[in-house]
Amino acid sequence: MRLPNFLNSIVQRFRTLFRRQPKETPATAHRSPDPPVGLTFYTVYIPTLDGRFDYLSTTDYPAGEIVVIPFGPEDKEILGIVESARFYPYGKMPLPLWKMKYILDRAPEPIAEEYRRQKSLTSSEL
Repeated sequence: MRLPNFLNSIVQRFRTLFRRQPKETPATAHRSPDPPVGLTFYTVYIPTLDGRFDYLSTTDYPAGEIVVIPFGPEDKEILGIVESARFYPYGKMPLPLWKMKYILDRAPEPIAEEYRRQKSLTSSEL
């Protein structure tokens, strides 16, 4: 008895989905798994606004790094301080990507030093 075409295609799909995986051989046993696919979200503190905002980046930034970020509808470049980084796989991202902005760059060192100096002056006055 021959199956109709639509049933035959369903059976073929099940066969490919549930096909047994080949056993690991010594040649493939040492391969490292593929890295997870996703993006790193950075929480950036903006002292002038006293607020925290999430940004994306393709570069790693440690906590405490002073970075240049776009802000507002005009994407005005301002400085912020990286507070934390979180990695999310593509299927579990907390915010839609089309709403996210990227960290532009590290702040130039002279500007970052002046920023740190002013921040320490204002915190010591409190």
